[in-house]
Amino acid sequence: MKEQYILHAQVREWYGDENHIGDPAFGRFKNKGGESFVFEGDQSVIWNEGELLAKFNAKYDRADRFFRYEGKSIEPYFAPMRAEIIGGEIIL
Repeated sequence: MKEQYILHAQVREWYGDENHIGDPAFGRFKNKGGESFVFEGDQSVIWNEGELLAKFNAKYDRADRFFRYEGKSIEPYFAPMRAEIIGGEIIL
């Protein structure tokens, strides 16, 4: 059965010469906060979290990328509940 999961990642941006991305002689990566990615998979995702994060990081957390994404954790995703503002109050 397919379920939704969320992958939390640290984002790093290259600050330096764009012709030499990843070379510390020409710049550095700077933490830019986090990013979350939602995906579908079967329940084996949770059991293989370390392996899945390692594959994600091998592809997206490389020094030759302008933006790097380091996967930190995976957990089940539940859509947020809808709320609205009425008369200056948040109503669930």
